Amino acid sequence: PGMAEGAEANTSGIKGAEVPREIKRWNWAAFLVTPIWGLFSGVPLAALMFAIYLPVFPGPLKFVALMAGSLYLGFRGNEHAWRGKKWRSVKHFKSVQQRWLVWSIGLNLVGLLLLLLLSGSGAEG
Repeated sequence: PGMAEGAEANTSGIKGAEVPREIKRWNWAAFLVTPIWGLFSGVPLAALMFAIYLPVFPGPLKFVALMAGSLYLGFRGNEHAWRGKKWRSVKHFKSVQQRWLVWSIGLNLVGLLLLLLLSGSGAEG
């Protein structure tokens, strides 16, 4: 009696809660658009990475901090997001993260295209 076989209690939104095994995996969106993803996924650590863009951080330090934070949240972002926000279910969580993946790839492609266009226009002068 009780929950169906394989069903787990929804522990999302609870600090220190057990994270379902099926979502303990790499999160491309958390890696590719870390600060933006963090704002909307209940992960304040990722949102704090916006501070790295402040001019007080020298270029090399900025790169190292962004890469370290992005790698960490690529590996552990799902766990932080699961605990940081209430989700309807594991299926809902995975669906939202899949949409984030599509948006993060799109945003990175647009950024790359803009970079290429801007670098190309500077070379012509």
